Amino acid sequence: KIMDDYERKMDKDEDSQGFVQRLFLGKHAAVAGIFFASTIMYLMNAIDDVTSELHHCTSLLLRILGPEAAQRFLLRAAAWGCLPSDYDKDDPYLIIEPQEGLRFFTPVGLASGFDVGAVGPNAFLNLGFGFVEVGPVEAADAEALGGVRQRLAARDRTDQVVHLGLVGACIRGSTSAELLGATEVLGAYVDYITLDLGPLPKAA
Repeated sequence: KIMDDYERKMDKDEDSQGFVQRLFLGKHAAVAGIFFASTIMYLMNAIDDVTSELHHCTSLLLRILGPEAAQRFLLRAAAWGCLPSDYDKDDPYLIIEPQEGLRFFTPVGLASGFDVGAVGPNAFLNLGFGFVEVGPVEAADAEALGGVRQRLAARDRTDQVVHLGLVGACIRGSTSAELLGATEVLGAYVDYITLDLGPLPKAA
């Protein structure tokens, strides 16, 4: 009789509670908790893995946003370190070394023109690119040049994937002196430098 009274009291209490309270405070609270925790863990792992099917929705969203808005979205996510990571191992046959000491673990990289201000090269390396080229940086723009230098200098290179990837910088200038000066500013913080010679005056 005592057990019957207790069960009737529990049923009455459950009836007076809302759905969420019944779910997490009722008889099946343990099962609901395990299911909820497992769902959260799955979503966290899926969001962090670039190969997850969940990111088909992300690619659809980026298409809807359009090129410029998608670029802003990705740069903001990269700056916050919120881009997913590529955990798959690259084929060792993809490794190329065009010059001694300059080894690309995959020839697929992010060219200059996307991350112009070097806001998130590490995030793009973790995304699966073998190299990230920031810029083009205007050699005559001291503020932009200093900002890129500061962000590259503060870049954490200890992560394994980041350590394997290369970061380069594209510099644009109208004189050889500007290009040399910008190279000296950024050279210590990148693995290679490319020059945009378009603004240089053409020889007669």
